[in-house]
Amino acid sequence: MTRHYGRACSGQRVHDAVPENWGRNVTVLGALSCQGLDALMSSEDAADAPVFRAYATEVLAPPLQAHDVVQTGQLRINGFNLPGRKGLNSVHGRS
Repeated sequence: MTRHYGRACSGQRVHDAVPENWGRNVTVLGALSCQGLDALMSSEDAADAPVFRAYATEVLAPPLQAHDVVQTGQLRINGFNLPGRKGLNSVHGRS
């Protein structure tokens, strides 16, 4: 994060440049397990409901084991609810 204000000695002016964000935004989604980072996915632009639904079902769910726990914290994506146990189990063909 770049500072919005600079400091200089009394009577002096701050001369400095601020980097600009000229590229596209990239969202990185991932899971942290006991073995390290797992189920990583990147997406250009923001992670909206269709992107997160694809991540949850195509990337996150397949490596899950029988007793793994998925904790989403304070995840808030408009129009999206995490698939839940039934949704994630359906990816594995379990009930």
